[in-house]
Amino acid sequence: MQVILTGSAGYVGSKVRTALEAEGVKVIPVDINNPDAPINLRTLGSLRNLGISGDYKLIHLAFPLPGKVPSKKFKRFVFEVNTNLLNEISPLETLLISSTAVYGLDHSVNEYSKISPWEIYGKLKLDTESIFKKKFSNLTIFRPGTLIEANREGAMMSFIKLLQNGSFVVTPGKGVLVHPFTHTDDLVEAITKWALSENTGFSEYTLTAAEPITLHDISGITDKKNRMYFSVPKIIFRFIGSDKFPLAGISKWHFSALTYDIQLPVNGYSTCKLHTYREIFEEILTTSRIQ
Repeated sequence: MQVILTGSAGYVGSKVRTALEAEGVKVIPVDINNPDAPINLRTLGSLRNLGISGDYKLIHLAFPLPGKVPSKKFKRFVFEVNTNLLNEISPLETLLISSTAVYGLDHSVNEYSKISPWEIYGKLKLDTESIFKKKFSNLTIFRPGTLIEANREGAMMSFIKLLQNGSFVVTPGKGVLVHPFTHTDDLVEAITKWALSENTGFSEYTLTAAEPITLHDISGITDKKNRMYFSVPKIIFRFIGSDKFPLAGISKWHFSALTYDIQLPVNGYSTCKLHTYREIFEEILTTSRIQ
């Protein structure tokens, strides 16, 4: 079996590619930053250059984050990518990597200029799910939470490490809001097992750590006696910070993500045992302490 993997040069995509190739799967990499296949998915007809023959699956992992693409162009960007994918290829089976951000959205608000960056991201993921459902009959959807792990870089990881190391940290919603996190390894394992199996029909899975936890709880997974955090009403985080000028290293996008407080039922991919929240954050703490 061969697999078209979009976003193959990204942080998660490169891990997925390595895992698939280790299992003997032929990966057809698609990424604008990939020297093997520098394809811009926004350009109609670009996928024809792959010259695919025979049966194949599609794993659609590529998706920009708010801040990477200007807000005014974000919707158009996603529309062009989806149009190219749907018009140019006909996979046997398709796996769409969506997000838990599609839950809890205010669907009465349709103007992208009036909703937060996190909600824009979720809304565009939801739009993508909708058009994929119409196009592909053999479709599986994974909805992971924010991907974190001990060795991952980025603002969200820095925030968690500050929280656990007893630094003075501002948290939204009095530190009690639950945010759905997923260990990167869990998502990579689920994608790999999906690619190796024969799936038929339509299925949807939520992939989040299998134990509820709050930001307050996360700050307690530490050996520091004098941990400190200062909580403020979450509504404030809709108005402070920006993607160009982050506040204390974390942007409005991340603040919007942290104020996403819906608790989700765990519906993990049936062949995978997901990490618990405590396992994830204890791993982060241990690695952070070593460093």
